[in-house]
Amino acid sequence: IGLVWANHHSMFVHIRRTDRKLMFFNILLMADVAFLPFPTELLAHAFQVTSDIKAATFFYGLTITLGGLAHNAIWLYASRHPELLSPSVSKQFIVNMRNHLLLGPLSYGGCTLLSLASPWLAIIGYAALIVFYWLPPKGEKAVASTNL
Repeated sequence: IGLVWANHHSMFVHIRRTDRKLMFFNILLMADVAFLPFPTELLAHAFQVTSDIKAATFFYGLTITLGGLAHNAIWLYASRHPELLSPSVSKQFIVNMRNHLLLGPLSYGGCTLLSLASPWLAIIGYAALIVFYWLPPKGEKAVASTNL
């Protein structure tokens, strides 16, 4: 949840305005974040009792994959409506951020499918993606936020 918050904040430093569609995509992401403790608890419980680990790992992965899709929808929509972005956002940064974000649902989705064969490898993949998404997208510079 903290990682989603950090990346959401980094993205919204560049998004200066909103409209109904952008708010809708944001609500989808926030709903996924609010739901995330449930599959996380199921996963923890499955490992404690060593049953249904495949199902729990798959369900967790499905939830974070859907969150990644919502995160992508926010950026894709905002980047296609330049009036919503800060004037200082370069076209190259828009592309870099899109590519950085797109890797999320693709990778999480792959790990989710992998969980059906090897839950432990999927867990390792989820952990590696957490580390990857703490890294800033290419070209991101520290920006003072006036939205805090």
